[in-house]
Amino acid sequence: VLSVEEVMLQQSLQLSKADRREKEAFLISDFQSAMQSKPEISDTTLVYSLVPLQAVQESNLSIDSVWFDSPTPLLGQNNTCYVQLSNHSDEPVENVRLAMELEGENKPLGVISIASNSNVVDTVNLSLTKTGFKTANFYLSDYPVQFDDSFFVSYEIRENLDILAVEEQKDNYLASVFGVGGVFNYKSLGAQEIDYSALNEFELILLKEIDVVSTGLSEALYRYVQNGGNIFILPPAQTLSTSFQDFLAKLGLPELGNWSETQQEVGQINTLNYLFKDVFENENERLNLPNTTGQYAITKLAARSYENILKYRSGANYLDQFSLGSGQVYLAYAPLDKKYNTLVFNAAIFVPLMYKMSYASQLNKQRTYVVGRDFELESRQKSMGTEDIYSIQGTSARFIPAQRNVQGKMIMDVYGQIKRAGSYQLLDTEEQIVDQFAFNYDRKESDLNSMSLGDLKTFYKGYARIVDNAQEANLTNLVKTQSEGIRLWTLFLLLALVFLLLESLLLRLWKAE
Repeated sequence: VLSVEEVMLQQSLQLSKADRREKEAFLISDFQSAMQSKPEISDTTLVYSLVPLQAVQESNLSIDSVWFDSPTPLLGQNNTCYVQLSNHSDEPVENVRLAMELEGENKPLGVISIASNSNVVDTVNLSLTKTGFKTANFYLSDYPVQFDDSFFVSYEIRENLDILAVEEQKDNYLASVFGVGGVFNYKSLGAQEIDYSALNEFELILLKEIDVVSTGLSEALYRYVQNGGNIFILPPAQTLSTSFQDFLAKLGLPELGNWSETQQEVGQINTLNYLFKDVFENENERLNLPNTTGQYAITKLAARSYENILKYRSGANYLDQFSLGSGQVYLAYAPLDKKYNTLVFNAAIFVPLMYKMSYASQLNKQRTYVVGRDFELESRQKSMGTEDIYSIQGTSARFIPAQRNVQGKMIMDVYGQIKRAGSYQLLDTEEQIVDQFAFNYDRKESDLNSMSLGDLKTFYKGYARIVDNAQEANLTNLVKTQSEGIRLWTLFLLLALVFLLLESLLLRLWKAE
């Protein structure tokens, strides 16, 4: 969908190539109010003529947006989804039936009423039972305008989450905790054993009580987070090395100071944060929260903003979250060592914490794109190779997009190749789905209200000529006249013949006398 401004700019660009002193562009449209804007065009030889069509007043309902309450839906859990619908008419509508199509099955979601010229946000609870890349289509029935009656949204539910623990000494108890339920693929490596090029394979990296952080490891972890990875940092007990403090500073995290071996208990959970939102059915329920017998104080505040996740009863911070690039960094102020911390024994806190930390890279993932407006797709999948060629297959096309690898992400150019709303799959050379994208039509034209002739004349005064209804009735002659001018040679020829005839008559009369 092109706005009036974009159309005018296109006309100006094309007419700039014409070898004429005066140029005129005609724009025929119903001039919907939402589409109006005036471009900055420096060509003073170009004159615009706007020809407004008589708009048909129709009512219209649209689904404007769909989003999940969490960064990504979770398997087997109650996932809250929000659907925004609008009524673009002067009359209220009642009993609008909203439904969803997923994997070939249609599911009614409820009946909605919307006041005139307003919108509502409906809440839908979904229980998803299958893993993999999915696209859900939310739809309603509305005539005669139908392009905005459906909305596609893509998501991924992973069967397993890959977690890497970087630790000086392997913790068998921690490995057993991650082994419960088969959700996590847990791997433990020493700092000297890490393949830096393989870090993108992990959804979450635990930096567990590492005393010395080498320059290479520091730089690799920094890039990993910038590119969308998640790190959970747990400091070593008692003393911190200069390299560890330098690593915290590189990430823009606070400087840790005095070590204190006093007993403290966590007393506050931030249930508004994604990590713990909707985890507990009863937030007032008495929970067995972690406590520590050794922790660090903050001596210098972080260089970037943060959100507190868990707080001690004393008011000191136990766990904070920091955004860095496309990823997330979580910093605990106590080691994970069971000697000082009971976190791993608190399954009600520890398991959802690890599970949702692993999914935090989805916080910045774009789930929907707009046909004709979004020309670049971004994918960050651990299975993607930098030298592989990928293709896109979907509702209306299959093609190989121009693609480039930027900081661990695949950027694909789809300019002009996706023309229909729907689901589009990213396929590797073996025809395996490695990502999925949802495209929707632009909602700019959902509001059918058009500018009146008077409004157009006021808005474009001194900028464009407005063709009124009388002129519009004979548009062909109007275009011909304004492009060629009024052709007077025939009039002059007739007048010349008349004057010659008069002259001949006058001469005869004088001779007769």
